[in-house]
Amino acid sequence: MIREKKFNDTNIYGTTNLLINLRNLWLDLAIWTRNYMVSIISGYGNANAVGERLYRIPTDFYSRLQMIFGAQRAQGFMNLLSQHIALIMETTSAMKNRDNDALNKNTQSLYQDSMDLANYLVGLNPYWTTIQWSTLLEQYINMTLQEMVALASGDFEKDIDIFDRITYYTVFLADYLTEGIIQYITFKQEPPAPIAPQVPQTTWKR
Repeated sequence: MIREKKFNDTNIYGTTNLLINLRNLWLDLAIWTRNYMVSIISGYGNANAVGERLYRIPTDFYSRLQMIFGAQRAQGFMNLLSQHIALIMETTSAMKNRDNDALNKNTQSLYQDSMDLANYLVGLNPYWTTIQWSTLLEQYINMTLQEMVALASGDFEKDIDIFDRITYYTVFLADYLTEGIIQYITFKQEPPAPIAPQVPQTTWKR
């Protein structure tokens, strides 16, 4: 039988803290992704410095998730998110250089990576679903690619509109992540779960 733990003030404070932290991390991903795209496409600023900041985000996620799922499982998430960032960088360069072959290849890889990430998360936690995660992540990539196209074409009004929608959308990503984590740590016994996922190896290069 599944039994719930009683929530107290400490639980509520911890849950609120977790939600705020995860919302900030997803928002950081959107902001620094856009900053990187702007830097590459426009030539403004230091793309290497922005890229290094962007690569800190998977590590920040790892530090939160390893406390809940353990270091090895959190490492798998970090690897996949790092791969997502590497693919965004490669796609941005292909867009800048008008390399359609690389653009198509990297776009397909981005969607595959999002599916791999959705499947991995469901393997971590039975309170998430593949359909929900794949839908959320696919829509995030859709908007990010639309933003990239708007920047490359100089349509800055459209870029601003898309970025506003992305920042709002990150709330849904963070809230679904948090909701599943709360369910995971609330129940003393978990429902039957798939075999623990293997930690994926990184294929990206910095």
